[in-house]
Amino acid sequence: MTLTASVSDQPGWLITPLGRFAVRPGETLLATLLRTGHVVEYQCRSGYCGACRQRVSAQQRQALTMIASPLACLAGDEILACCCRITASLALDPAASSPAISLNGCPRWHLSD
Repeated sequence: MTLTASVSDQPGWLITPLGRFAVRPGETLLATLLRTGHVVEYQCRSGYCGACRQRVSAQQRQALTMIASPLACLAGDEILACCCRITASLALDPAASSPAISLNGCPRWHLSD
């Protein structure tokens, strides 16, 4: 039996100030960053908390495929590293791309006593 991978299954490369790293099949951007020794904030790995957000340009976004819909509020230039996979070469500086978490434009929930 011969197995062939589709184009969408072919991982790309992550290029950062620390070097160039091969992306493993099925691996999220967050998993790739952590495996390759990058310091990245994260908590839930499911798109709820928003801790792993990264700012990306429109060109960088083309190298990513969303695999889950994040529930965290995001700006138009942000993605969650736990909710996407790299599908082509991606140049990213995680330290410079990780914005402070902001609730601007997000609904505020009030709990009553």
